[in-house]
Amino acid sequence: MKLFRPLLQRPVALLWGGLALSAIGDELFAIAVAWMAVQVAGSDASWLGALRGAAALAGALLGGIWAERWDHRRTMIGADLVRAGLALIPLLAWALGCMSLWSLAVPVMLMMIVNSLFEPALRASLPRLAAAPEQLQALNALFDAIIRVARVIGPMLAAAITLLIPLQQLFTLNSLTFLISAWALMKLGKALPRQPIKLTSRRAAFTAGWLSLVGRRRMQAVYVCAGLGNVAWSLGISIGMALAVVKYDIQGFGVHGFAAYGLIMAAYGAGNLIGIFVVGNLQLRRLYGGFSFGSVVNGLGIAIIGAAVLYLPAEHVLAGMMFGAGLAALGGPVIDISFILLIQTTFRQSEIAGLARLRFAALGASILIAGACGAALYARFEAGTVIAGSGIFEIIAGTLVLLVPNGNEHAVANNDESSQREYRPRPQG
Repeated sequence: MKLFRPLLQRPVALLWGGLALSAIGDELFAIAVAWMAVQVAGSDASWLGALRGAAALAGALLGGIWAERWDHRRTMIGADLVRAGLALIPLLAWALGCMSLWSLAVPVMLMMIVNSLFEPALRASLPRLAAAPEQLQALNALFDAIIRVARVIGPMLAAAITLLIPLQQLFTLNSLTFLISAWALMKLGKALPRQPIKLTSRRAAFTAGWLSLVGRRRMQAVYVCAGLGNVAWSLGISIGMALAVVKYDIQGFGVHGFAAYGLIMAAYGAGNLIGIFVVGNLQLRRLYGGFSFGSVVNGLGIAIIGAAVLYLPAEHVLAGMMFGAGLAALGGPVIDISFILLIQTTFRQSEIAGLARLRFAALGASILIAGACGAALYARFEAGTVIAGSGIFEIIAGTLVLLVPNGNEHAVANNDESSQREYRPRPQG
């Protein structure tokens, strides 16, 4: 299959394997944190999302200034080693009997700062690993599939593991997976040789991503609408589903509580996996249209989750939520792959890391907004109403991209004659 063709290259296979394992560990960490936060703080657990978003925003805008000067492979190795240590903080807090929202928030915030360095370095490294330009979409889809596969395996694995060991030990497993990922990156010395140090001023590094978007109105709209869509996703999926399961004691298929939440997340992961297989084997020719289509599908699925909570009989709510989660997940890969391909195929190689960092900053800002609003919204309105409203909001945000004219976007690129040799073929639409 076209999606798996890049795995025939040993460096790609090694990197993919290490990151896939750490992504599964990260999913175990996220599930444990989300569940513990709701147990400890109830609806106030939404503030954990706000702090997480603030950390991601700060890391992308400030930490990235220094990261732009660093070698990408070494940045990723260092990030994995740091995250391996941070993953153990909640376990230590539990062992000392001082588990609280802050004992979860601190490692989550620090991890998001480190992630803001890792993700741009990874995305900037992928074009260097592509054997040919036409493999770039499959390569991006393959690495995007890491998160999608983890969302399938993670919840089911978490439910199974917690039958044998305490929930807190999921943090230990996450730490081990980061160490394995760091080892895999260390083995890529020749495939990703060290880059020359970029003598860039702090001001230039800070504004790099912003300046690349000057004159590109539709691409600016993609950043804005992606941020708005992620606000909806955070409210409806990241915050809303766990809260709804706890608040309404949703159960079915012989399970309840954490196991019911795990089933919903597994359905989301399965939808993600199906979506990434489709995206990885079909050529996306109209990337702006793909971004909008993915947003509409994602928003529709979130709205169905909310409707299931509001209107279905109690015995069918879990099945309805699983169906909505699976549908929402189908749109995720289309959104993410369209977005990253727009960055990698429209801009110069030297601009990719800055634009990926800006994308991570937008992600952090949206998580911050969702977390800050979530506590108030879920305290005032029914959980199903907030979730359904979030889905409708994402549908609107996704369609707005197609209403923004291209302006002089192509003219700006075509006038930059000195950089044309570095451009990938630019898709239309």
